[in-house]
Amino acid sequence: MLLIALMAAPQEGGGNPASMFIILGGFVAIMYFLLIRPQRKQQAQHAAMVAELKTGDVVSTMGGIKGKIVHATDDIVTVESGTARVEIERNRVQRVHA
Repeated sequence: MLLIALMAAPQEGGGNPASMFIILGGFVAIMYFLLIRPQRKQQAQHAAMVAELKTGDVVSTMGGIKGKIVHATDDIVTVESGTARVEIERNRVQRVHA
């Protein structure tokens, strides 16, 4: 009996259009909490870390350079790695080492 009911021809008229919007809203909410919110949180943490950079911090850059900050301005930091000094943009610092 159940098989016959499942195989019955679909009824005309379709479903409620509000259910489609509820499903779409749920999908958007899931995408926000799984993708957008964590990324924004990570960006805020990185911005706070970059704002706190100071002379003497040991840092790693996104390009793989590790060194000590010897000079810092508003948007440029000078990193000494070995015998070389490299000027990089402040926001290109990936992390500060303890």
